[in-house]
Amino acid sequence: MVKFTRVESSVQYVHGMVDMQQSDFKFLFTAVYGVRTIASRSSLWEKVKQLSTHIRELWLIMGDFNLILAQEDRPIGSRVQLAETKDFRECQYTWNNEHVFSRIDRALVNDEWVIRMPPLQVMVMEPLFSDHSPLSIEVETQRDIRKKPFRFYNCLAQYPDFKPTIQTSWQRQNGGMQGVWNNLKIVRREMQHLNKKEYVGVTEKVQ
Repeated sequence: MVKFTRVESSVQYVHGMVDMQQSDFKFLFTAVYGVRTIASRSSLWEKVKQLSTHIRELWLIMGDFNLILAQEDRPIGSRVQLAETKDFRECQYTWNNEHVFSRIDRALVNDEWVIRMPPLQVMVMEPLFSDHSPLSIEVETQRDIRKKPFRFYNCLAQYPDFKPTIQTSWQRQNGGMQGVWNNLKIVRREMQHLNKKEYVGVTEKVQ
């Protein structure tokens, strides 16, 4: 059973807490419906920025933002003007774009979600009664408790292969926050391999 508790709302958004009661998993959720004019949407961006400065919990925001980010989001039609994308691009929150499949309907999560949770799966469904395709999300709440937290040992930085390993891991062709997140995961994996290679069994050897 999923329970939604509304915290606040306006013409362009509904913000509240989602409680997935069977798994005891909670996150903040903001449903967005951006109005058509650039001037009217500015109040939505101000609200999003205001929320982002206070929220420290898991946060998902999704819906019809009613705008595009770049020319490639509008392959057919009039050319994109800077004024159309300026407010959205300058909305300075640390978010990760997770699997955007449509041009103006988007799903975004904050950095807390990226750090603590598995990647969010967003599916674009078949349109039924609207010219918009509904978005469906699949939230993974189960974690592998056998996984150990990553620990970085300063001694690794002294090893000759350390810097080349970092450089190779970071030279991946990924863009945006998703690219940063993917590269960090690669670096973590390579550091774990390096640690096992050079320092496995050190405690036993000293003893």
